[in-house]
Amino acid sequence: MDFDWDTFMSDAWPWIWPSVTLIAWLVLGFYLVRRLLRFLLARAEKTVNPYDDELVPTLRRPLQVGVLIAGLALWRTLAPLPPGTSTALGLVTKGAITLVIVLVIDGIIQTWMAIRARSSNVLATTGHVLRIAARVVVYIVGALMMLSNMGIDVTPIVASLGVGSLAIGLALQKTLEDFFSGLLLAADQPVRIGDWVEFDGLTGSVISIGWRSSRILTLHRTYVIVPNSVLAQSKLINRSFPDENFQFQAEVGVGYETDLDRVIEILRDVVTAVHREDKRATPDFKPIPVCKGFGDSSIDFAVWCSSKSWGEHFGLKDVVVRAIRRRFAQDGINIPFPIRTLDVPKHSVDALMALRLPSPPPTDAAPPAT
Repeated sequence: MDFDWDTFMSDAWPWIWPSVTLIAWLVLGFYLVRRLLRFLLARAEKTVNPYDDELVPTLRRPLQVGVLIAGLALWRTLAPLPPGTSTALGLVTKGAITLVIVLVIDGIIQTWMAIRARSSNVLATTGHVLRIAARVVVYIVGALMMLSNMGIDVTPIVASLGVGSLAIGLALQKTLEDFFSGLLLAADQPVRIGDWVEFDGLTGSVISIGWRSSRILTLHRTYVIVPNSVLAQSKLINRSFPDENFQFQAEVGVGYETDLDRVIEILRDVVTAVHREDKRATPDFKPIPVCKGFGDSSIDFAVWCSSKSWGEHFGLKDVVVRAIRRRFAQDGINIPFPIRTLDVPKHSVDALMALRLPSPPPTDAAPPAT
């Protein structure tokens, strides 16, 4: 049987030219999208608003999906599709339009939160948790709208989601508790990334606050993962709040014969010099030396110092103590050892002397006669 080219072209032509039109539309559309994004990005770079610089790249995917949807709608109009197939493709097109809207909204929200994280302590600490939560909400609402636009009744789906959410909530009670604790930490801000904290015998720096757990780096360089529920419910000491500067005391005792005014002067001069030279010290801080009181064997002094952070005060305190010790040695100021004076009544001494045992005979004495 000979191949009838005319018959083939007659049957295929209604499909060929819509398909060629679709391909040409996609090529032209993607090219125009790329040119448009370059134009918008160039204009955004000339403005002082940081939002447009971050928002323009997020429009690439929605625009490309929009071009694809428009091409399918055009192809559906031109091609001789069966009624059922045409109707189904029309429903898919309506749902895809909702997808484009969801992508645009998600891009706007994510861009805004990313920009705000640079100046907001809340978003800087747990911004990724809030971004994930916002994205989940947007996509769930968008999926329901997409199904509704496609003519699917979402009421049973919403009811099923309610029952399913209850079952999932009971099964993942601990995980959800950690998740919502992370949201509370983001809102209440008892801790931030980089803060030095103490709780439940643990001391360290907060490395990150995730959607389920937080990560603490201890002074011993140990990486500890703490559930957010534990962190939110613990009695916590934040060494970095309200600011990073941390004030501490360096203590020393001097002999009772020492000139106390001279000690105050020396402490102020020494610690001022350390704060001026050490990079860990808080700039322009004025040390405060004080006399604490009478000790058992010395008059006790303390001088207030300040470091840039709680973690740096250990090294700074070491430098301060060494500098005070050197200066006291140069000026001849005594740092006394602990002294104990025993006051024994005279009759007790006499009784002890009466009970004193006789001295043993000398070793070179002659042996007794037998």
